[in-house]
Amino acid sequence: MSEPNDAWTKFAHLEVPSTFDPLPYEIVEKWVKPLYFGLNKPHVENFVRQHKSLITDDLIIQLLERYDWRPRKTAAYLCALTGRISFLDQMGRLLLRSDVCWAGSTYCMALAEFNTSERIYFLTQYLDYYLTKTDLWFDQNCAMGAVAYLDKINSTRILDNYHDPWTEFVKNKPHWNQEMDFPEFEKAMELLQRLKRL
Repeated sequence: MSEPNDAWTKFAHLEVPSTFDPLPYEIVEKWVKPLYFGLNKPHVENFVRQHKSLITDDLIIQLLERYDWRPRKTAAYLCALTGRISFLDQMGRLLLRSDVCWAGSTYCMALAEFNTSERIYFLTQYLDYYLTKTDLWFDQNCAMGAVAYLDKINSTRILDNYHDPWTEFVKNKPHWNQEMDFPEFEKAMELLQRLKRL
């Protein structure tokens, strides 16, 4: 089943599993509440130590198919932490569709973590389209951060293609980073690497 999608995106045709059914209470309490605000909370290191071995594909499927940013962010974190590459195409489609707020930044993190040409293509597709939509304040900065991060580790210059589109996009966004410098994304990736080693 595909989700409803506003007319502003050309990616509405991309199929994604979706349901509005509520998650079981125990999954919300055990997984979503501890993680949906991010990996940078003081309790997360202990949480990862205690729960990493309990993460299953079925859990990620249940989280990722919910039409809700909280379980989807949680699913993306769990994929990135455990190397579950089989869900990345689904996350790439969810990033492009941008049906719910707040989740896109974590999809970008997961796509960057796996660093393949297919995943980079999702990021560049996103930027090619959403940087032209200056009225949509979505996850353009996170996608730019992911490309900058991947340029650094791959010795590429993909981000150079987005200098002019980014400059135009941020003109009406005084509180966004006006320069093509995204240290927060790199810090998030460094934290992810540290948590993966636990």
